[in-house]
Amino acid sequence: MRGSMAMMNFSKGTVTINYKEDLVTGGATTRVKKSIVLNMKGNTVSLLNQSNTKPAYSSAISTANATLGDERLYLKGGEGSMAILSLFDKTDLIGYDKSGNLTGPNNVSDELDNIRKKWLVNK
Repeated sequence: MRGSMAMMNFSKGTVTINYKEDLVTGGATTRVKKSIVLNMKGNTVSLLNQSNTKPAYSSAISTANATLGDERLYLKGGEGSMAILSLFDKTDLIGYDKSGNLTGPNNVSDELDNIRKKWLVNK
């Protein structure tokens, strides 16, 4: 149908792998059917290796600063590249309840708590 798009919710999906295993007990071998179910919940990242020959990308990957971070992030559309962004300070001394009243620590950065108090932030 023209103009249709599939909106798949991968977080509700599973991958089931069925296989057989040979078990040896007392000299006899028995083939047993087994399966494993992989849930598709949570964040996903592909960690497969892929080469990128551009010098800027290669240099940035080999000299990444894990402590202070980097001035630029180089991401590509294929597998094998990811970045982690720390947006807020880790300090957690305050929090607000649903009514906007000040409470104690709530496992959320104080910077984000203050933004949520002033702005409309859903999640």
